[in-house]
This record gives sequence, C-alpha cells and structure tokens, in this order.
Amino acid sequence: MERFQSVPLLKVWQKSTEFMPKAVSQEYRFRMKILVVALFYVALALPLLGGRYRLNIDPETKEGYVLQQIKQERNSTKKFELMLSFVEEFPKDENLPWVLDQLLSIYSDNKDWDKVLATADRLLALQPQDHDAAFASLRAAEASNNPETIRKYSNLAWKAGELVLDTPKPKVQADVAAWQQNAEQARNLKLYAEYAVYSLSKGQDAQKREAALKQLEELNPRSVYLLAARQSTQKANQSIPAILDGLKTDPWNPDYLAVLADHYMRQNDLPKVVQFSGKLIEALNSHKPDSMTLAEWTAKRDRYLGHALWMNGVISSTLGQFHQADRSLRAALPYMRSNAKLLSAGLYHLGYVNYRLAELGEPNRVQEALKFNRECATLRGDFQEQAQKNILAIKSEYNLQ
Repeated sequence: MERFQSVPLLKVWQKSTEFMPKAVSQEYRFRMKILVVALFYVALALPLLGGRYRLNIDPETKEGYVLQQIKQERNSTKKFELMLSFVEEFPKDENLPWVLDQLLSIYSDNKDWDKVLATADRLLALQPQDHDAAFASLRAAEASNNPETIRKYSNLAWKAGELVLDTPKPKVQADVAAWQQNAEQARNLKLYAEYAVYSLSKGQDAQKREAALKQLEELNPRSVYLLAARQSTQKANQSIPAILDGLKTDPWNPDYLAVLADHYMRQNDLPKVVQFSGKLIEALNSHKPDSMTLAEWTAKRDRYLGHALWMNGVISSTLGQFHQADRSLRAALPYMRSNAKLLSAGLYHLGYVNYRLAELGEPNRVQEALKFNRECATLRGDFQEQAQKNILAIKSEYNLQ
C-alpha cells in the first residue's frame, strides 16, 4: 500500500505524525487533530435525537389522525409543516415530546441554533431529565457565543444530568443496560456543562471571570475545572508548579493528574500528556485515597477512567507508540460504547495502530486492523468514509477477500 508522510498540523499539535495508509487523507488528518482536543474537553457525542420517545396514537381523535399523517408522510417539507401545526394546535397532548424531539433533530442537523434553543426549552419544560435535549441546547448556546446564554444552558444541562443520575436502578434486568448508558451520558453531560462554564473564565475581565468561577463552584464545588480555571488568572504560572510540587506528597491524586494532562495538552507537550494520563489510569486502577468512601471513589473513577484511557490511546497513536495505543484504546472500548463520536475515533485509531503493527512485523494484526475499520465504517461521522476506504486499501495490499 503506497503511503505518504504527514505534515505538521495545527498549533496545538505541531508534531509530525507517522506514515498512514493511502486512504487516510490530509483533510482527515486536519479534522482528526481538531477532534482529539475537542472530544477530550467535551467528551460527548451528538445526541441521538429524533427517536427517543414513543407514540401513543388514538386514531379516533384529531390529534391521533394528525400524528398518523406525520408518521406516513414521506415528503420531508410536508412532514415538517405537519409537525409545526401539531405543536401549535395541540400544546398539551401527551405525544408533544415526540414531535418536539423530531423538530429538535431537524433544527440540530440544520444548525438552526435559535430554533434548537426554543424547541429544547419546550421539551425540557415537559421532560427536565431529557439529557439529550439538554446537550443539544448547550451546544446551540455555545454556538451563540453569548456568555449569558452559555451560563443559562450549562445550568440546565447540569441539572438534567443530575436528574438522570438520581433515577433508581431498574428492578427489571432487561432495563439495566439502558439505565447504565443513560447514567454514563448524564455524567458526560455534567462534565461538559462544567467545561462550558470553565471556558467562560478564560479571556474575560476579572469580574466576569469570577462570576463564571462562582457558577462553576455552585454547580460542582469539587469540579476539576475549578483548579484548571485558576490557571487563566495572573497566578496561572504558579499553579502548575504547585500541582507538580503537590504530587511529591500526593503522587496519585487523580485531580492533580487530570489537570496536568489537560495542561500539557494545551502546551502541545504530547509525551507529557501520555505520561500523566498514563499515571492517572494507574492511579484510578490501584490507588483509592483513604479519605474517600468506596462509593465516592467508584464515582470518581468512572468519571475519569474512560476519558483518560481514550486520550492516552489516541495521543499514543499520534506519537507512534502503537502498542501503548492499542492497550489503552482496547481498555477504553467499554467506556466508549455509549459515546458514538469517541467510539468512532477510538476504533479508527485502533484500526490504524494495528495496521502499523502489522507493517512492523506482526502479521496477525492485519485482521485486527480490518475488524476495527469495519466497525468504524458502520458508525456515521467523520471517520466512516475513511474507514471504508481503509478496508479496501488493506484488502488490496494483503490480497484479502
């Protein structure tokens, strides 16, 4: 398979990457560098809108008749108009969340952020625990670049996540997997909301910065971003040395290690990102602080571990540390299953590192490379097309069917 050498891309990376299969374009590389940073901070996939509510149609009523029309209409414009009419004519119908969810999906796909906010407001008023609608509203708020709007929807999103996490575990075993997936998404949503508020503390005057930090503290006084946010003040240069000094007496502090991994990501020091994310993984796997209960530690571990593994794996891949990338990304897979965008990127890198390991003398890795690319190719998103091309390219190079 003919390969090409990549070129340095984006200031936040400024590193030359290894050779990659021909099917991986330079445009993909550019998107990949952006995605690595964005996904680590946001740690969320786009919500799977448009199919989360069930209809209860009574065909004998006018409402039921209109809903049947909506379901059967194949013309997207007419379907859209019918949904708008339903929302206006039947604002108290039990099926209104389903219709609003459909509209929210359309507005999100079209990046009509004002309509996303308006529709999410109505949906959250009816279903305040709808974490997907809350995510869509926060994403739209960020697109507005309006600090007040971001503050408002960060608060709504965090509370929506909290409501989901307060939901008791189902007694029916068949419902547990969906409950666990919702809980993971809710934790991610809360982390995203905290990061959105944290972002407001950067580049602001002192008064606005402190207002953002106050809101962050009100959301979660134990948020790791509270410490990170202080790095944007005039004392920023002192904070990282203080954390490094703190590690001398508390070497397995997960909050310190997470902030350091984040800091070195910003500094483009990728080897140190791997170092501290790796140490964070080790800390989460074997070093429970005596001051924390098992329940508290389990919650913190679950919040950090998947993202630490994912970051360690993707950046190890970028640095050409293929065995380390393979180990971390395989371990991250169970945590990524509920997050389509992280999963897509993780599978793509697993396909890449196994292809490279095959080139470096481990021929059994070829089938692994194919396996991960095939799964990646089934997921809609930035990597689907490239994964499909990689499958064809690998088959051609190794004469596989």
